[in-house]
Amino acid sequence: MPHHTQQAVPAVPSPSAGDPPAEHHLHLVRRYYRQVEAGRKTIEARVAMPNRRDISIGDTVVFHDRNSGREIDVIVQRVTSYRSFEELLRSEDTARIDPDGQPGDGELLASLRGIHPPAKEAMGVFAFAFDHRPARPGRSMPMTAEAYATPDTQRIPQEETVLAEDTNTRAWQIYGQRQLDRAASPPIPDRLGWTPWDGIGPGAEVLGDVTGRRVLDIGSGAGHHAVHLARARGARVTGIELSPTQHERAVSAHSDVDGVEFAQADVAEYLAEAEPFDAAYAIGTLAFVDPHRSLPALRDGLRPGAPLILSLLHTDLHGLGPSTEVAPREQMILLRDDPPLPTQMWVLAPQLWEDLLTEYGFRVDAIDLFPHPAEDASVVQQLIRARRLPDRPARVSSRPRSTRAPAAHAAVGVGAILLSEQGILLGRHQRGTLELPGGSVEGYGESFEDAVVRELAEETGLVARTSDVELLGTLVDHVGGVLRVTVGARVRTWQGQPLTQPDESVGEWAWYPLDQLPDGLFVCSAQILTAWRPDLPIDHPPAHFTAFAPGR
Repeated sequence: MPHHTQQAVPAVPSPSAGDPPAEHHLHLVRRYYRQVEAGRKTIEARVAMPNRRDISIGDTVVFHDRNSGREIDVIVQRVTSYRSFEELLRSEDTARIDPDGQPGDGELLASLRGIHPPAKEAMGVFAFAFDHRPARPGRSMPMTAEAYATPDTQRIPQEETVLAEDTNTRAWQIYGQRQLDRAASPPIPDRLGWTPWDGIGPGAEVLGDVTGRRVLDIGSGAGHHAVHLARARGARVTGIELSPTQHERAVSAHSDVDGVEFAQADVAEYLAEAEPFDAAYAIGTLAFVDPHRSLPALRDGLRPGAPLILSLLHTDLHGLGPSTEVAPREQMILLRDDPPLPTQMWVLAPQLWEDLLTEYGFRVDAIDLFPHPAEDASVVQQLIRARRLPDRPARVSSRPRSTRAPAAHAAVGVGAILLSEQGILLGRHQRGTLELPGGSVEGYGESFEDAVVRELAEETGLVARTSDVELLGTLVDHVGGVLRVTVGARVRTWQGQPLTQPDESVGEWAWYPLDQLPDGLFVCSAQILTAWRPDLPIDHPPAHFTAFAPGR
């Protein structure tokens, strides 16, 4: 029997028995996140780090997908502790941890240990089982299995980026398997080369003195560069590689090399839990990852002043130069004896790379271009030398005048305009007025966009995202000695049909053409509509309107 501990499972979590249940935020690599969102993955395995040990039954866990910005919340149903990942996998249903994995092939154990090194696993590990809870207003709803299986480029923001990285993952998986089948292992180089051509460009000296320093090899592939740096420069190198087959090549050939370790994981996900590195480099690999995802992760994963050296494609063999937009394009991995493998690469202009690095907290020291040594070849490689900037000085503090709350003297609310082919959505209040969806802004940090999404869901059952909300501006008037602030908004897209909701004061939702608006509009709704469309023939008490600047 495995030596583990398990929390008792109540039939129904009961937050009212004590303090409200805690809320925990965890990041997942995109394939695991999408499994959760599809309702297929229902167990998560984690190291029992100090900030994770308090996850308990009934708690809310919010999973985040770094790629798309989506998030989904679940309720913890069971928590079980184990001494090791090996013991955990013997006891848990692995199909609920990784439903796309192959049972018993060892890949899941290797993946977990690639993300969490032995020192962390030694803290103990645990698994928690969960079910989707009804998604809170503004949060992602779980997809059906059919929706999960059917690509929909409109479903997830930045879906093109996600699909591009998925394409690259598949390509390098196939590439690595082909090399494994051939038992192909590149020789350890005599010098660290930043271009595909021998003797072109500088060597490892651009990293500075790395003796005894922790260095990250991004997209380490077969591991030969990491081994060279450890042996020739005395560095302690961690090779991070997403492709399981490429990772297998490195481990099978170099697992016994002192000063080198290999981890199979997504680089952004790995850096989120790793100790900061003293230096990092990528030889031709960082262009396969969205820079809006990789660069902030690298900034957080490097110590202040740490060098970041990037070798990147500038011009391909067809003479196609770099892009001035941050978008991937198709590039082929050409193999001598096999069909080419299509990939999606971010082949960007030097100035654009410099702008991105600067945006994410790096200083660019130099960018060098190295053309192919053959005069009739068009390929150009670029080498970027950057450095992680120091953390900003401590921020200036602020404090309230006193511990007493300010006297309440204002009411703040939102109203949402939904315009369809049938017209404007209005509902009837119990007191007879016709109103836009909306209501009061709640405390605890709720934004105007959050309030619009929440009120829309509560009053009509419609689902929208905060990114679908366009704030128009503020309307200020006085009612009975109370300052009233109303923020008007337009909701561009939504899901569902408007229905009367139980226990809500507004219902009987219907669409009204703009040229057939009914009498008896609620004052705030009327003010919002004329602020949006001053030509609408609506009478209402005056209010001072201040429009939000475009791009707010």
